[in-house]
Amino acid sequence: MKASTDQIFPPPLKTEAAAAKGGVPAILHAVDIFEFLKERGNEPATMTEIAAALAMNPSTCFNILRTLEAADLLARDDDSKRYRLGVGLRELAAAVGGEDAVLLAARNRGAEFVRAYKLIMLLCHQAEDGSFVVVDKLRGRPDPRGTVPLGGRVPPNGAVLSKAFYAHRPERDVDEMLDVHGLPARTKTSITEIADFKASLAEVRERGYSISLGEYEPDYNAVGAAVLDPDGAPVMLMIVTGHASFMPERLIPAIGERLRQAADDVTTSAYHLTGPSAGGPVGGGSTKGRIHKIESRSRRRAARDEGRSRAL
Repeated sequence: MKASTDQIFPPPLKTEAAAAKGGVPAILHAVDIFEFLKERGNEPATMTEIAAALAMNPSTCFNILRTLEAADLLARDDDSKRYRLGVGLRELAAAVGGEDAVLLAARNRGAEFVRAYKLIMLLCHQAEDGSFVVVDKLRGRPDPRGTVPLGGRVPPNGAVLSKAFYAHRPERDVDEMLDVHGLPARTKTSITEIADFKASLAEVRERGYSISLGEYEPDYNAVGAAVLDPDGAPVMLMIVTGHASFMPERLIPAIGERLRQAADDVTTSAYHLTGPSAGGPVGGGSTKGRIHKIESRSRRRAARDEGRSRAL
C-alpha cells in the first residue's frame, strides 16, 4: 500500500502567525518555520520536509530559508542539507535576557581561531541524557567527512569530548559515566581501560586540553578544551578536529596550547573575571590553578590597557 503524505510528513502547523490577517507573507512564513523547528525540538529538517509540513511553495520556502541562513537565524549543515534554528536567534535572546554569554563568547573567539589556523571547530554542551550536542560549527576550511554535523550528538564516552569534560568533574560523575556507558573499542587506538582513562583525565587537568589520535574515528585527530565557570566546572567544550593529514600528531601540542588559551579567553569574557574567584573548583588543584591564571591574565591586561590610556 502506498503511504499517504500525512504518514511521511506531519500536517501543516496552525500557528498564530499563520492565522494573522493583513501580515507580510514572507515574515509569516519565516515565523512558521521557526515554530516548526521549535516544535520538533530543533531537530534538523530539509527544505522539502519544511515546505511539505507548512504547505509552502518549495521555491518560496527555499528563498526564505537561504535569507534566514544568511542572517544566522537558521543554520544549514552542508553535508545533510538540513536546517535548524541558528545562533543568531540565541544572540537576539541574549540581548533580551542576558543569557548564552558563554556561547556568544565561544563563537566569537572560535571564529578568530579557525580563521587564523584554517581548522574546523565544534562548540558543544552536555545534554540532559549525558551526550554532547554540537550547538555550533565553525569552519576555517572545507568540512571533512569525519566531523559531527551541526546538531549532532556524541556519546558521553566520546573520546576527546569525554576527556575534556570529565577532567573537570567530580570522581563520582566519572565513575557513574563509566558504569553506564563503558569504554568501547571504536578504533585500535581507543582507550578501553578505566585506569588509562582516568590517567588521561589527570593529564588533561595538568595541561588544560584533551587529545584524540584516531580514538573515535580512524585517521581523524582532535583536540578539546573546556570553558570553565568561576567554580571550575565545564560549561562548554571547544573541539578542533580534522584529518590526520591536516592535524598531524606533531602539531597537536601547539594547537592544544592555543585552544586552551582560547577557552580561557571565553571564560574571562563570559564571566568578567577581574578578581578572586568566589568559590572553589570541583575538579582538582590544577583546575583551580587554571582559574587563577585566567584571572591573573585578565588583571594584567586591564592594568596594561589602563597604562596605555594614561600614556595617551
